[in-house]
Amino acid sequence: MNARVLTYGIMKRKKVGIIMYWTLVICLIIVVIILTLAVVTTSKAYGYKHTVDPLPEEQDDKQQAGPKQPQ
Repeated sequence: MNARVLTYGIMKRKKVGIIMYWTLVICLIIVVIILTLAVVTTSKAYGYKHTVDPLPEEQDDKQQAGPKQPQ
């Protein structure tokens, strides 16, 4: 086998390996970003204070039954 062909094959495999590792690193960075955003939005959702409208009976006690009539 020719030494030149052997050297080319090794260099080609090294390039493929480098590309594979860069792709892996980029994918892991994307996964970390998505996971961080999910954790942040979930923690904000748990921190949201929900309010409930008062029951109709409680509203009648606090407010007048109808609009004011001019006298």
